[in-house]
Amino acid sequence: DGCKMCGGTGYSGRIGIFENILVSADLAELMLKHPSKDELWAKAREEGARTFFEDGMEKVLAGQTTIEELLRVAPLEIRQKKTAFLDRLKEENINSVSPQLPEVPSV
Repeated sequence: DGCKMCGGTGYSGRIGIFENILVSADLAELMLKHPSKDELWAKAREEGARTFFEDGMEKVLAGQTTIEELLRVAPLEIRQKKTAFLDRLKEENINSVSPQLPEVPSV
């Protein structure tokens, strides 16, 4: 429950969600080789990079925002992850799994 100040949400103010990649010497060297996006992200994730959505989920779990607000500002990434996941299932011929992800508002 909230008040007039928070619009009934229980939250006040703003908090940012971010996607950061710290460019290490190894990552810089890889970038010079013109890697694919997947190769670049794999290396960045080895070194601790998080996606926009993952940063938002940490803030949801910490009680700093709601899942609804995260879905409102980051729906494209969720659709992309769902599509990539379903594509992977098709590639691996996994037909017995029917993933049910929440509907995402269109942007």
